[in-house]
Amino acid sequence: AVVTFGLTPGWWAFEDAENRIPGSPLVARERWRELFAGLFSRVHDLAAGHPLLARGGQSVLVAEAGPVDSAPGHEEPGAPRRDAVAYVKGLLARVLKIDQARLSEDASFDVYGLDSLGVLDVNRELEKDFGRLPSTLLFEHLTIGALATYFAREHAAALSRMRGPAVPAAPEPAPRPAPQPFALPSPARPREGEGGDIAILGVAGRYPLGATIDEVWESLEAGRSGIRLVPAERWDWRAEGEGAPRWGGFLQGVDRFDSLYFGISPREAAAMDPQERLFLETAAAVLEDAGFTRRHLSALGSEVGVFVGVMAGDYEWLAAEAAARGLVTDAHAAHWPIANRVSYFFDLKGPSLAVDTACSSSLTAIHLACESLRRGECRAAIAGGVNLILHPVHFRRLARAGMLSPGERCRSFGAGADGFVDGEGVGAVLLKPLARALADGDPIRGVIRGSAINAGGKTSGFTVPSPVAQGDLVTAALRSAGVDPRTVTYVEAHGTGTSLGDPVEIAGLTRAFGGGAPGRSWCAIG
Repeated sequence: AVVTFGLTPGWWAFEDAENRIPGSPLVARERWRELFAGLFSRVHDLAAGHPLLARGGQSVLVAEAGPVDSAPGHEEPGAPRRDAVAYVKGLLARVLKIDQARLSEDASFDVYGLDSLGVLDVNRELEKDFGRLPSTLLFEHLTIGALATYFAREHAAALSRMRGPAVPAAPEPAPRPAPQPFALPSPARPREGEGGDIAILGVAGRYPLGATIDEVWESLEAGRSGIRLVPAERWDWRAEGEGAPRWGGFLQGVDRFDSLYFGISPREAAAMDPQERLFLETAAAVLEDAGFTRRHLSALGSEVGVFVGVMAGDYEWLAAEAAARGLVTDAHAAHWPIANRVSYFFDLKGPSLAVDTACSSSLTAIHLACESLRRGECRAAIAGGVNLILHPVHFRRLARAGMLSPGERCRSFGAGADGFVDGEGVGAVLLKPLARALADGDPIRGVIRGSAINAGGKTSGFTVPSPVAQGDLVTAALRSAGVDPRTVTYVEAHGTGTSLGDPVEIAGLTRAFGGGAPGRSWCAIG
């Protein structure tokens, strides 16, 4: 059953106007019967024998799947989809080398062991019969039934031709108009006087291209690369064996730390994860960049939050190896102290948490900080992330998953994309509600209008992204910001540099941006 819910943003956002009652998102009874007839073998209208329902214009339609007698030369209702199901099952059985009887319409492809390499094989076989298809097809339609419905709807004529000349080919469906960028509602303002916009007051970070943000920009302008061979002070990449990853973006001096400046004993500092030490230094630097002193923090009542994204825990491996050599160490690599150490040193009493959502950890931390500010949980927030590569096990795991490039370059959205090159970095921003920052005369580096987070849900593999979820995410962020996608001129993408991830990301962005006008582009991507 489908319920259309009115008076909410987006409830008229359909793409099949030819099926709808003019001026309405609803579908007439007769059109419902026609649509069902194309997918099912029998359609019963229960209102036909019920005078009260028929007089009120209401109806209950019951559609059944199953064989029916067909008149000679007349295509059986529902035949295109049944042909598509049989075709897809046969193709998958052939590619996966399994018994076709084991295949179910409703089971997701990953149940049958269809991984990203298998998806490429299936796409190649499909294109032999149907011509060029979207590379993300099997990531948008995750079951045999869903994929069959797609082919029955979009390629009915090709299915008829494959079935043989005895049945006349169904006409190709009229091309669906390219979806247009949506009309955005006025964003709701969470609190009177402050609004939803968040100001960036300070920025600090250390990256392979420079120990400060200014040095990073200078390196970018000069065209320098921050990628190099694994430094000798980390590990001997030659000892890892033939074909082991050896390229990355590495920070310098990650073992250096002025512990006494932060009131930490050298012994305690040695036990701390270097990521914890780096983020503490960066938090001090971002406050300095914004011109914030302890007096400013005191004026905020210490209601300052700390949100840090982190995913690596390599320091524990170094500690284990030291213990194996007979060295006594209490080194640890827990994530929670990375945020709590900042709150403790600066006497900050707002929310303090570490976030691990893999490569989106820093973005998620900033999103949570913005939401915390809008809810009034804190009056300012330090948000960012840190990532170090301290042990070869870090590279081994990524290489086993097929994510790392064997070379020194990530070819995002390019030919020959074979993975990304991992790198280190630490960065933080100081955030404050824009209205409050303007009233206080704070320096403003930039403004965050909106953000959103979600998960891909069930896909064809645990590490396989979803173009549908990515499109929904970008759409939600644009709506949160109250920004028309046609006014966006540049998107900084994830750009994993893989033949799987890059097309999925482009498909997600295309869904969110509405596809654009034919032959016209307005938004750059990097």
